[in-house]
Amino acid sequence: MGEEILVRGYLLGKLSQHLSRASAIIISSLFFAALHLANPGITRVAFLELFLFGAIMAMIRIETEDLWVVGAFHGAWNFFQGPILGVAVSGANSGALIFKSIPTQAYEWLNGGRFGIEGSVMSLTLHVALFGAIAVWIKLNKNKSKIICESTK
Repeated sequence: MGEEILVRGYLLGKLSQHLSRASAIIISSLFFAALHLANPGITRVAFLELFLFGAIMAMIRIETEDLWVVGAFHGAWNFFQGPILGVAVSGANSGALIFKSIPTQAYEWLNGGRFGIEGSVMSLTLHVALFGAIAVWIKLNKNKSKIICESTK
């Protein structure tokens, strides 16, 4: 939740006051990804995936105006990776409770290697799809709000 308070609470909030939504999302997402640059096993794919995850969380934060929603989503994502699947979370080993995953070097593009699933093409693909779904959801909500506002006139 600390990352969410710093990045989506404070930074995104301040940037949104002075910049366009798109600029605030991009800058806060770059900052979020940069926070992980010193993590073990970071790769270009992992950085891109973290940027995309940051953008998704920023979009949800702006749309819902609720920091708890993104905090819960982020926490659930990390919990699923670490304790459930037993993989590294952003390069940090976590206590596996259900499964224990051991990445092999031969398939780092698929399993993310030392960085964990977040450094994989699989996760990147998932987040591209989620980004698209969130963008459609936001557009539909905007249209719904527009219709409601016009019908009350």
